[in-house]
Amino acid sequence: MKYKGFVLALLIMVSRAYAANEAAILSAYATSSSQASTSVLSLLDGSGQGSWTPESRDFGADEGIYIQFIDPVPVNYIDVELKGDYDSGAIGLNCYLDGKTSLPGESKVEFRAVPREAKTREGHKTEGKIYRIVQRTFPRGGSFRDVPLHSNIRAFYFRFVSNKKVRGGGSPTVTAIRFIGPKGTIPMKLPRMVSTQVQASSVLEPFA
Repeated sequence: MKYKGFVLALLIMVSRAYAANEAAILSAYATSSSQASTSVLSLLDGSGQGSWTPESRDFGADEGIYIQFIDPVPVNYIDVELKGDYDSGAIGLNCYLDGKTSLPGESKVEFRAVPREAKTREGHKTEGKIYRIVQRTFPRGGSFRDVPLHSNIRAFYFRFVSNKKVRGGGSPTVTAIRFIGPKGTIPMKLPRMVSTQVQASSVLEPFA
């Protein structure tokens, strides 16, 4: 059986030309989002108005955000800003740069999310915790050191690691994500949302 064609409103991501000092976003999405969450893009625009909380009921365990750039971007640090009053170590983040959690070499190098105290910046009041993504090196015969990433990356993904402290406080909320290069915070060129319509000529009836 055929149904009459229908009209469906879609939002299409349209790429725009971008300046040399900007990082153009190809895609940005979350594994799940609560109804109160804003678009993942609002976490990257520098407005301080973004807010993302996982929809899952297991307090955000294994939930995260994926960001991909059109071209490789030179990055020293990545800051993930959380809302709320969290003790150091209460929330864990596993992070992946271009799908990897570490770099090969003579000394072991891992990508780590190190908690930092949030500060007020650029007129926006910040309350919560900032997790900074760095390289953690393990020199032979010495203690670990946290150093800048110094990496050209195309994709970044992080996911929350839940524990007892997180479960007691509910799901974490991300309010901003910043990529910091050799010259400071990198401005983002975000995809533009355009409303359009698509009409199907027919729709197949599903099997019973």
